[in-house]
Amino acid sequence: MICLERTKVFILVEGQTEATFVRDIIAPHLWEKGIDTWYSIIPTAIRERTFRGGITSFEAQARPVLLRLLHGRNRYVTTMFDYYGLPRDFPGMDTLPLAGTAYEKIHLIEMALMSTISNRLFIPYLQLHEFEAILFSDINILDHYMQTYGQSRISDLSSILNKFRTPELIDDNPETSPSKRLMTLYPNFHKRFDGNEIAKLISLGTIRKRCLHFDHWLNTLEHLAPIR
Repeated sequence: MICLERTKVFILVEGQTEATFVRDIIAPHLWEKGIDTWYSIIPTAIRERTFRGGITSFEAQARPVLLRLLHGRNRYVTTMFDYYGLPRDFPGMDTLPLAGTAYEKIHLIEMALMSTISNRLFIPYLQLHEFEAILFSDINILDHYMQTYGQSRISDLSSILNKFRTPELIDDNPETSPSKRLMTLYPNFHKRFDGNEIAKLISLGTIRKRCLHFDHWLNTLEHLAPIR
């Protein structure tokens, strides 16, 4: 019996919402592609220093963890961090041009992150603009699910989505980021639980068709060869 070697990937995520998404949706999909997936949430406390609200310091939080995950391990390491709210010390943020599309800017930051970590087994990925953007991939499913808590807001969702070419481009203003928009429309929206349940109903295939940057990342992971 031939035992095919499997690819190993470790995903460092920003929070519990992303961790659940990786566990319930991404990992089972990659397993079918011959890829074993592990994940963990970026620490909120390092050496007695506590961090609140995602990544607040790249140098203190993210960099040491990424280097440790890559050291002497026979696996790829990737990230799933929100582009929205990145700290000023994140690679590439201090040289980011004012002009350019969100896709161009996120590419520059990911390339700066890759250069900073400098390891062939590292695959940088930032979610445009945050996890909740993918829930706009099918607003009918999103609205139908949220009607459990109240009335339909499908017209409002349509109005939002019509302003952007893809859900990933829904902006990162503190008051109009994807998650803030959803919490405004649906006051009972629970990011950690509802977000992943909605994502499951939408399906990975639909999300990939609507979210181009996310699809490119997942396609990259799917085609990783086992490390020899």
